[in-house]
Amino acid sequence: MYRRHKTIISDTIKDLRRKRGYTQKQVADLLGVNRSTYCYYELGRIKPDINTVMKLSNIFRVHYSDILENEYNSGKCKDSGLGVADVDSDMLKFGDLDNEERCLLLAFRVVSKSSRQEIIEFALHKVKDDKKRILNN
Repeated sequence: MYRRHKTIISDTIKDLRRKRGYTQKQVADLLGVNRSTYCYYELGRIKPDINTVMKLSNIFRVHYSDILENEYNSGKCKDSGLGVADVDSDMLKFGDLDNEERCLLLAFRVVSKSSRQEIIEFALHKVKDDKKRILNN
């Protein structure tokens, strides 16, 4: 999970900073943090909290989801048993998430690893319940 976080958030904010022509010090000052703290965000050593992500989105003039955008693959969700064959093809289009889906993804990305696992287990339980209900009707 650490490697995934680094690829997505740290590389994204580094690219956005460079595109806007900011130095790390300038962005750190705008965030109200030390340059070393901001540097750790870009290195992926620490994960920016939700407030920091929102501030970064304002600094870089992008939607917060542009910072948190994920790279999805078409394989199964790890150890879930849920795969591409289980969903409608429109559900695999992650680039056009609606606001409700973006909020859920954002919340998922800022909670602890143990909370993430609970959310996944809950969602998979709901999928199974819905499948049972459809089969019984």
